[in-house]
Amino acid sequence: METGGELTATQAKQVLGEMAAGEHGGDPKAIAAAHGFEAMESDELETLVDQLIVDHPDEWSRFVDGDDGDRKKMQGFFTGQIMKATQGQADGRAVAQLLGQKSAG
Repeated sequence: METGGELTATQAKQVLGEMAAGEHGGDPKAIAAAHGFEAMESDELETLVDQLIVDHPDEWSRFVDGDDGDRKKMQGFFTGQIMKATQGQADGRAVAQLLGQKSAG
């Protein structure tokens, strides 16, 4: 489910743990549904990233123009803000990919 984009890595770990414990008959889809885990639509995630860029122009400039250390730090900042806004439902890899695409222009 994780590799198919249905779950984030964190969600997949939780589902796997509950599968091992025999929760919901060991059915990963039932476990995911019980927790309300749903994949975010890519356009919804992109809208959130775009808004975050607008709300934090100084941090965005540091991400785009900074050295590798600044870039990594700001990627963590933006990813953390997205995770906070989505209550952990966003896929961190998808956020990183979007940030990279947007910074490449």
